[in-house]
Amino acid sequence: MPIYFIHWKALNNQIEIKKELVNIYNIEPIEGEKGIDILGNGYAIYKINEIPGIEIHTMFNTIEHNQNIDLNDRVFKYYFNKWTDSYKYKFKIEERYIDCKFWTIKKKNWILEFKTYIEVNNYDEMKAATKAIIRFVHFLPNQQILPSCYIKYKGQLIIPKSSTVLQSDEEMEEIAVKEFEIIDKKNNTK
Repeated sequence: MPIYFIHWKALNNQIEIKKELVNIYNIEPIEGEKGIDILGNGYAIYKINEIPGIEIHTMFNTIEHNQNIDLNDRVFKYYFNKWTDSYKYKFKIEERYIDCKFWTIKKKNWILEFKTYIEVNNYDEMKAATKAIIRFVHFLPNQQILPSCYIKYKGQLIIPKSSTVLQSDEEMEEIAVKEFEIIDKKNNTK
């Protein structure tokens, strides 16, 4: 494959990442440091004017057509840290950084994974946890950000917010109740 074609593909990946940030998240990114190897694999750092305190990390592979981007996790962490809800202390945080490697491009602790969950023991605690997650979703200035907020019941996760579509508060509550009942039924039949 000619070098100019590989670099064209790498540039195309960067353009697609920027389009995703603008179209899906309504965020105008500012590209910072970037690097591309001779095979077109690369990385880039983006900053956002609206949230000057974070960097978004991306890594892309032109041969396998895949990319990693940690926008959701970085924005989620930023706003979760700013959130001042009385229920916040009940959330447990899972945070880790993933190393990325595409051929000659290597980045240590590059992609952030940030998740939170609340452990519950009964229906009332699950309802209160769901309401706390809904309050956090309303705290976010951009409803396109999909936080990884979960409820843990009997070792299983209840996910009240879809990762693909916007939902009303009532829909999130309905999903949590249904998942809670399924877990409860499974555990009571053992």
